[in-house]
Amino acid sequence: RIQKWAPGATEGTTVAGGNGAGSAVNQLSSPSGINLDASGNMYIADTHNDRIQKWEPGANEGTTVAGGNGRFESENTLALPIYFTLDSDENLYISDFYTRIYKWNSGATSKTVFLDYLYKPKGIILDDFNNIYVAHSTNSLAPNHRIQKWELGQLDTDGDGIGDVCDPDIDGDGVINDLDLCPSTPTGEAVDATGCSDSQKDTDGDGVTDDIDECPSTPTGEVVDAAGCSDSQKDTDGDGVTDDVDDCPETPTGESVDASGCTLPLFVENISFVKRIYPNPTDNELLVELKENSIVKKVEFIDYSGKIITPNKVEISKYSIRINVSNLNNGIYILNLITDKEVNTVKVVIER
Repeated sequence: RIQKWAPGATEGTTVAGGNGAGSAVNQLSSPSGINLDASGNMYIADTHNDRIQKWEPGANEGTTVAGGNGRFESENTLALPIYFTLDSDENLYISDFYTRIYKWNSGATSKTVFLDYLYKPKGIILDDFNNIYVAHSTNSLAPNHRIQKWELGQLDTDGDGIGDVCDPDIDGDGVINDLDLCPSTPTGEAVDATGCSDSQKDTDGDGVTDDIDECPSTPTGEVVDAAGCSDSQKDTDGDGVTDDVDDCPETPTGESVDASGCTLPLFVENISFVKRIYPNPTDNELLVELKENSIVKKVEFIDYSGKIITPNKVEISKYSIRINVSNLNNGIYILNLITDKEVNTVKVVIER
């Protein structure tokens, strides 16, 4: 667990973990390094879970922001992280405890080599200019015993042996710096002529990169959420009609809808001898006006399951039908009006 002790306190308060050793979102396993950002969010080196966890103030669980994919040596893993720091953009700089310091950009799913050819780098600190300070350990082959500072111009981002200040292609993506619109492409990602990979492009210019943008054609100037969608593009009920034109924003899952986002009739209505039906929706009584010389023989309702229901009472006259539907539950029905020659079908809503 992580405990917070206020100045002068005689006991601490658990602010992260405290639910036994484990890898669940509310657990930690041998937590080590801790850093705080400007908003008070706490970043924890969850060492034996091979991950960095972010805990917001007052939260009951953490979010994995780096690692958490096992301990194998690959781009999306960490191995027993202990020492790390973060910059003002919440990018993480993490020691692998052997020879390297990795940079894990905020929101990224993988790491890049930030510094190499070290020996068990321990303490890591950034100053206000993002110069990095590293405590070097030592052994008989590497008697370091020192603190080293790397300025930004001394870094070798792509690990090609040329410091960034002299390197014509800092990220090693094959596009020279003067033409590279995305100068920090993750290692190994294919790029276009502007030096941008799919994970870095922002085609619609809404501030959300294409790899996570669920609405890649946002109109210019519209404010978007973290998924890259503006209010005019969201489809809250998932019916295929965006919220800005959806007249029925709570359509049940799986139902077919029309252009306004409202449920379609059970099947196409057919009216030839019916002048009008009202009120619709209705509660207990429905009135049907008929055209001249129309003799209705039978009245029946069909529900969503296809079940035929006979209404409670039907009064048929020469030009109208009065139907008592008090025995029908709330819902949408098809009303069949049957003569000797044809059937008229109308969608009816019963609503109480």
